[in-house]
Amino acid sequence: MTENYRFAGNIISVCNNLIQHNKDRMKTDHSIEVNDARKMLPRGGSWQINDTVVRGKVQVLQVKDDVHQGVTLCEEIKRMQSLEGGFDINNCAVLVREWKDLDVIRSVFEKSAIPINFNWGRGGGVPGLPRIRENAQILEHLKTNRAHSMVGSSLLDFLLDKQKNDNIWQENLRSLLKDWIEETHDTEQPVPAIEEYLYEAFADQRRSKNLGNGVFLSTAHSVKGLEFDHVFILDGGWSKKKGDDAEEERRLFYVAISRARETLSLFSIKTAVNPHSSLLAGEFMLSRSSDVSGATPQSIYTYILLGMDDLFIDFAGMRKEDHPTRKAIGDLGVGEVVLFKPTENTIELVNKAGISVARLSKSARNSWSKLLQEVEEVKVVAMVRRYKEDNSDGTEKERFFVDRWEVLLFEVKKRPRNR
Repeated sequence: MTENYRFAGNIISVCNNLIQHNKDRMKTDHSIEVNDARKMLPRGGSWQINDTVVRGKVQVLQVKDDVHQGVTLCEEIKRMQSLEGGFDINNCAVLVREWKDLDVIRSVFEKSAIPINFNWGRGGGVPGLPRIRENAQILEHLKTNRAHSMVGSSLLDFLLDKQKNDNIWQENLRSLLKDWIEETHDTEQPVPAIEEYLYEAFADQRRSKNLGNGVFLSTAHSVKGLEFDHVFILDGGWSKKKGDDAEEERRLFYVAISRARETLSLFSIKTAVNPHSSLLAGEFMLSRSSDVSGATPQSIYTYILLGMDDLFIDFAGMRKEDHPTRKAIGDLGVGEVVLFKPTENTIELVNKAGISVARLSKSARNSWSKLLQEVEEVKVVAMVRRYKEDNSDGTEKERFFVDRWEVLLFEVKKRPRNR
């Protein structure tokens, strides 16, 4: 018995090669095979013809260090974009062993203006999509009109007139509404049907963990169940272990390589060789050294999400409707810059006018109190709706002046340390 996959033949060979080294952990007694739709194609798919350098094989790119790895990755993506073969940057994934290994990639891509589609669902810092301001506004409108029918195009009034001004959340919502308008031919539909469509779409996106356009950046741990046309697996962090730990690491590496449908690129740093890559051998593999110099960033920054776990989430709820803080929060948008403002007992975040829009939680305050001098920039990444009913302790509800408020989420860009 075999399992059929729609991956290119050379990628299938790599998967089977790794299975042979880890049969017990993979829990399979048989190989995987290309599905019927791909059996008539070359082993490297269309890339065997269109890519005269790699020819559809699984390549291992030899690099000097993590920065050279990032620059090589950037140049390889540009090279593949220049080929005929329908290369779509939105169907690319860059996978690493640990989140910190993505900081170099973020810095290199930022310098080269390559858009990224970051895994926004990691950890407990980001709530469900229905709570994001842009989505919540439409869902609340639908809730109050459940007894009616409406056309999908009427919901576009909730969005900015100019599409070029869309933030990541509004861009995503616009796309979902356009799909609904096309599916229903913009005819009147019961409001509950529109609600169900949006909630299901948000749930699907929550599972896929990615949003927006650009190269998807994630860890191997976080992409189970997902697939991409082009996958780049970076070196670094894949430590050499023994016994069950080694098998578990190899299984994780298998998860990463089996996310690729069309092309797979592995990286090998001379000073931190991936122990799993050496297990892969055959005519389906191509190893080549990178001679790329490219646009090396002068600084490698660290990017940290300040999510719900890091914030005093009831901060705005304890202020009256006409309080300057609530107005300042309402006026802020995704991408706007705020500043840390330490006080005697707290650390708050303030807008350009110096008005407080958020406060760190006690645990986050303790962590950040010694790091404030390292902060380069803090940007708003989302506005999240919170309701009085979210507080399970009924006695504490008395401290709230409003029934709902917004919690701002931020991304902190820390200055580089000596490398």
